[in-house]
Amino acid sequence: MEALELKAGRRSEQAESAGEAEQRAAAQLPPGGEPIKIGHHSGGAASASARESPSAPRTGCVSRGGCEGST
Repeated sequence: MEALELKAGRRSEQAESAGEAEQRAAAQLPPGGEPIKIGHHSGGAASASARESPSAPRTGCVSRGGCEGST
């Protein structure tokens, strides 16, 4: 029984550490998420994902005068 309690304690610490790491990573992103980098190798996939997502935020497109494929 003691071994299980020790294992549970380790797992709890690991989960807490992972949660803190996720919060630090999210805090480094700009508000609203990472912008699509035009001309960057990841730009095509990011644009396609944004077009395909029904809940994709359109505020960035509006503030920049419109984005390809936005409504």
